[in-house]
Amino acid sequence: MQWFGANACFLFDSVSFFFSAAMVLSIAVHREPASGRRVIRTGLLREGFSFIFTHSAISFVMIAMASGMFGVRCFAALLSVYVRDVLASKAALFGTLNC
Repeated sequence: MQWFGANACFLFDSVSFFFSAAMVLSIAVHREPASGRRVIRTGLLREGFSFIFTHSAISFVMIAMASGMFGVRCFAALLSVYVRDVLASKAALFGTLNC
């Protein structure tokens, strides 16, 4: 993508984001109301967190994924400085390592 420049890359990223959002919004979900059951409205976050933290296997996976993503994002934040200062290289190598 180096041939197109940064502006074209940001434009492509924006268009792809809106395309993905449009695809997700076009999914139709039809639900029949539950007969004989009382509908209780609670917050989705509370239900989700209680489900995750009451199942030990799911809780372990979520905590491991969060820890791993934290490490990856810390590395990514320092990657540009590493490429510039230590490797003494340009944007092409940064783009290659960032993939």
